[in-house]
Amino acid sequence: MKTITDCVHNILRHQPFLEDALSRDIINFSSLATDLLPQVEKEMRKPVKPGSIVMALRRYHPKRIKSSENLGSLGDIVVRSGITEYAFLNSNTILTSQSNLLNTVKDKTKTYFTYSSNFQESNILVSSSLKEIVEDHLKLLYLIS
Repeated sequence: MKTITDCVHNILRHQPFLEDALSRDIINFSSLATDLLPQVEKEMRKPVKPGSIVMALRRYHPKRIKSSENLGSLGDIVVRSGITEYAFLNSNTILTSQSNLLNTVKDKTKTYFTYSSNFQESNILVSSSLKEIVEDHLKLLYLIS
C-alpha cells in the first residue's frame, strides 16, 4: 500500500530543483505542503491533511548536490551569436525549397544551419551571413516570423 511519505518522496525525486532547495533548508515546509496537496491527493485518491505532507517532507533527506559535479557531466557548451531565425508555414514546396537552399550553402564554411519541422510549420536557424541566400530561396513561402 502506498503511503503519503512514499508519494511525497516520489514527487520530490522528479523535481530536482525542489530537492536541491530542500537539501539547503531554504523552503518553508508548510507552504510546500500546501502546494503539493492537490498532487498528493490525486495520487492517493483520498483527502490528505497538509500536516501529513509536512511530516513526510521532514522525513525526506535528499543528497546534497554539488553544482561543480553536475557541470562537469554536461560536456561542452557552445554559444553562438549572429543567428537569424525563420518560421515558415508548411506547404507542398517547402521541402524542394529547403533542398535547393542546402545545395547552395553546403560548401559554405564556418556557417550555422539547422532545420526543424512539425505538422504546421518549419523553423530554420542560420548564420546571419546566409540571410540573403535564405530569403532568396524561400521567398515564395509564407513567412510566419
